[in-house]
Amino acid sequence: MSYSYDHKAIKRFGRSFKWDAMLDVDSNIAEEDIVPFTVAEMEWQTAPQITKQLQDYLENGILGYTGPSKEYYELVVDWIQNRYHFNITKEDIVIVPGVITAIKSLLEVMTQEKDGVILLTPSYQTFYRALEQTHRECVPVSLINNEGYYTIDFDALEQAFARDTTKMMILCHPHNPIGRIWTQEELQKIYELSKKYDKPVVSDEIHADLIMPGFDFVSYGAIDPKASICTSISKTFNLAGMKLSNIIIRDEACRNRFIEHSERYNNIGANALALQALEYAYRDSVDWLNETILEIEKNANTIISRLKDTKVVISPLEATYLLWLDFRAYPEILKCIKEDGHICGNNGSIFGDNGEGFLRLNIAVPHFYVEKLCDKILNIINEF
Repeated sequence: MSYSYDHKAIKRFGRSFKWDAMLDVDSNIAEEDIVPFTVAEMEWQTAPQITKQLQDYLENGILGYTGPSKEYYELVVDWIQNRYHFNITKEDIVIVPGVITAIKSLLEVMTQEKDGVILLTPSYQTFYRALEQTHRECVPVSLINNEGYYTIDFDALEQAFARDTTKMMILCHPHNPIGRIWTQEELQKIYELSKKYDKPVVSDEIHADLIMPGFDFVSYGAIDPKASICTSISKTFNLAGMKLSNIIIRDEACRNRFIEHSERYNNIGANALALQALEYAYRDSVDWLNETILEIEKNANTIISRLKDTKVVISPLEATYLLWLDFRAYPEILKCIKEDGHICGNNGSIFGDNGEGFLRLNIAVPHFYVEKLCDKILNIINEF
């Protein structure tokens, strides 16, 4: 089956966080044929295998209190085994509304206020907010940037683990915003430090299904049996609005504490449509996912090719649909890109101090907008 990725975007002003935020840049932008390149959701339609079956479900179903079916659990178990490369049971799965919701609960279950939590930086900005809201201290470990390719400074990471006040690490795998997949060797080193200092790791693997051709993904859960692994259909199948994540916790004591905390604050379970959507996604929509990944790769290659003769350094995209661009060779240009070019990406400074001068672009958009994006950036660079 072939899918359409070249349609004009539907302007969702008034009902989309991402589109409404774009208006804050310039109210006149509503008249321009451009899309926001910010929040990590796609500007492509969700897989028709999902939307059509949801329509059928609405026509024939009753929207009462609903729990996960036997097939739901079987599909999740198989998906984790085949794509994340480790084995789980039904009992290891905890269904919650979202990954960040789960991470906040895990922080409160596994640490105390003012405890230190390791982040590899630049890091997904919402991790910082989760730490602030739960009154935990960020322990940043700067990644090593070698002309756009990032690696882990394991000496600095060990120093962070060794601190008495450090109690946990949040790993982002694949890493947002740089688009890297941590290798099995890197994951093994993280596990050895976690085990040596007896400090647990929570791995956010929400982008783990969006692996570019030629790359392999191994979950941190395949290395560390005590880790909590956060998964979701939201990024993979463009279903963020469904509010559904599966948290994999094989450590029974930790899982029970997590469930108790989540139930206390009513942060557990999912709605009827979300549960159905996962079944339609995992069972019927893999072809759509595979084709979508090729579209992401095409968009990334277009940007890399068209900007290759500039001084912009682009990090290789191994996973996700988030491209990380280094504009530090052009001081102050990001302001022009935003205000003159009407390009709404995420300023790198929100991902940490070592993101200053960078821009994160969500490239899960119709190709026409990628070409237009490149035209705008090149015009601004030529005038700069």
